Amino acid sequence: MGSQGSLLYTKSDDSFTELPIYKTRKAVNTIGAGDALLSAFTHFYTNGCSPKDSLKLASIFASYKIGDKSASSGFLTEQELLKLAENI
Repeated sequence: MGSQGSLLYTKSDDSFTELPIYKTRKAVNTIGAGDALLSAFTHFYTNGCSPKDSLKLASIFASYKIGDKSASSGFLTEQELLKLAENI
């Protein structure tokens, strides 16, 4: 949903959850934001995080990524992301 945040449907409890956008740094280039969001969500969800927590981490990851001018840079490591998420 871009600047409106994210919407998550969870089949197991037939619920919708809205998450806000997370501004980790100024947006410079949005190329790859969706790919970053999907890959981070998939990583955390398949490693045991809840859908909501996975989407929150993915949103933070994508937010940080778009703060870099190059489409091939601006990626956090998992540890860097988890540390950043502690303060959000």
